[in-house]
Amino acid sequence: SGLISLSKQYLLSESSTASSDSTADSQEERNFISYQKLLVRMGTFRLRVIWKQYWRDHVELEQRDWDDSPKRHACYDGKSCGQYCYSLLSKGLLERMHHQSEKVQIGDTSEWDITLLGTVLRFFIKDDHLSCPHNAAYKQSWIAKTSARNCFPKDSIAAHKQSILQFLTFLTQRRNEEIAHITDPEISDDEFKRLWTELRNYLIEFGARADEIDAIHPRQLVD
Repeated sequence: SGLISLSKQYLLSESSTASSDSTADSQEERNFISYQKLLVRMGTFRLRVIWKQYWRDHVELEQRDWDDSPKRHACYDGKSCGQYCYSLLSKGLLERMHHQSEKVQIGDTSEWDITLLGTVLRFFIKDDHLSCPHNAAYKQSWIAKTSARNCFPKDSIAAHKQSILQFLTFLTQRRNEEIAHITDPEISDDEFKRLWTELRNYLIEFGARADEIDAIHPRQLVD
């Protein structure tokens, strides 16, 4: 009877410990899921907004808005925006992009992930399209148009480009370190608070709304 009683106490103790561990694990998993949502969903959305603004202000010669639809004549030279963007990319970049290059040509940025958005943004921010021989006519028009506009001071353009590149680098690093190359989909509370605050500040700096970010938080508590 005593042995049975001890066995019952042991099983209850083990059950309680397992339940506690399970609760702790589930909270760390919720931390991971919330951070993943914030990084992938909102981070990617902000990059799409940045790309479309950059396209209009610094790439498209007539400063027309990017159109996600594949219809022709939505952009320059009788092409859709996706086709026109594709035509400006270097052959080497297109080869490195493999199947992703088709998504550029289609032009629906809702299908562009962080990697693709980052690749295309970096190419244009660094003005690599102006050094492509097949873009000689575009370059002449671009120089003439930007000189005539004169609405973006060179120092502010440089600072804007640098801030976008820093944001791109940050998102890529965090995606790789915290999501893509992990073995355990969990984030401790202390680490989660640090990562969340860091990403939240970046997203707000690039136009995200604080209430939309906080709605994703697992406990909806942001200091």
